[in-house]
Amino acid sequence: MKKSNTSIKETTILLVGEIAVSALVIGGYAIAKFGLEQEVDMLRAIMGTILGTLVTVLNFFFLSLSVNRAIDRYVELRGNREMTEEEAAQFTAAHSMEIQNTVKTSFIIRTVTMLVALALAFISDWFAPLATAIPLLAFRPILTIGELILKKSDKAPDPNKLISYGDGAEEDDDQ
Repeated sequence: MKKSNTSIKETTILLVGEIAVSALVIGGYAIAKFGLEQEVDMLRAIMGTILGTLVTVLNFFFLSLSVNRAIDRYVELRGNREMTEEEAAQFTAAHSMEIQNTVKTSFIIRTVTMLVALALAFISDWFAPLATAIPLLAFRPILTIGELILKKSDKAPDPNKLISYGDGAEEDDDQ
């Protein structure tokens, strides 16, 4: 449950960040048009910003969804029985490729959709290419800031609720 809550939080932070970036982009175009009296098509700027924001947020959402599904299948197959180190290694070798393939496929799809969005912005008269590219490029900085926000909001664990393993706990950590 915590995993899906984290995905929702991260997607929400990305959406809020992308909306803020979009507002800055549209504000920059408005300043260029009205303040600097440049010839700027505000509708194309708004449409490009919307395109870039939608592609970014939807890509991230579907990445989270597909990877979480693959991990859930892996955990379901794994179960909760005790395994020796050899059994765990064999299980991981046999089943981890599915998660890796999911991530690779998602990466390819995300890259292609971003390239299609940029190509569409350059080819079409509906979108301003720069206004489309900025939300796409803002993805990584927004996620980095979002991670910092999530880390600050995480509470320290309650020491009274921690499991105590007795005197042998230090030895288990070395294995």
